[in-house]
Amino acid sequence: MKNQKHRTSSGKMSERLSLLEFLKERSGIRLSKLEAYLDLVDKASVQYIPKDLCKQEFSLSNGQFVITITELAGCWHWHRATVRTFIEQLEKMNQISVTRLTKSQVITIPVLSETPAASPFDAALEEFRLNMRTALDGWRSGKMSASACASECEQLYEDATEEVAIILQKADNGNSIGKVPCGSNIPESVGHAFCMTALASVCEATFHQVLGQETDNALATSLLPSFTKIWEETGSRSSSDKGNI
Repeated sequence: MKNQKHRTSSGKMSERLSLLEFLKERSGIRLSKLEAYLDLVDKASVQYIPKDLCKQEFSLSNGQFVITITELAGCWHWHRATVRTFIEQLEKMNQISVTRLTKSQVITIPVLSETPAASPFDAALEEFRLNMRTALDGWRSGKMSASACASECEQLYEDATEEVAIILQKADNGNSIGKVPCGSNIPESVGHAFCMTALASVCEATFHQVLGQETDNALATSLLPSFTKIWEETGSRSSSDKGNI
């Protein structure tokens, strides 16, 4: 088993070394392969589109940009054939992927296109938001009474904040911090984030419930100032009510 792990690690290291060997070569006053590769990375980081192609519509994701072989040749002071070969070699080494269009190419740098993993806190907050929406949908559809829904939402809040307490406890090198809902050592932003998420979910569900029941939207529209006031008051109280709902 150890030998197998060693072979895998060695293979990855060989790939990295071969990439560096390929990139480090220089040729006169022209851009080196390393400089050319870094130019590709720079363009991908800003989702570059050439000026003469700006009028066309491109749907780019992170790590993608639009380019032509002609522009790269002029920028790098290379021959077009050399640019084309360089791009193809990077493709074979799985350092880039290329979508070839009629007059241009969309190049993707895989490292830049990867979506950063959500932090444990962000994941817990998103799960809480989805669970709140599910519970409130049960109330809106008539499958759950208002009191039952309120009880379930309260339980969801307690479960979610207890989970965050564990996350924060691990991040604090094992020091006990108590339960989030009533602990005095909880960062204000933590309790505030869950309170605001709960409030937003309730307001959204209530608003949609009114819209579904009223044929005249005037009543629903008149609720907007009230919602705004609730948000403002909640924000002003957050500094004095740390960790409290």
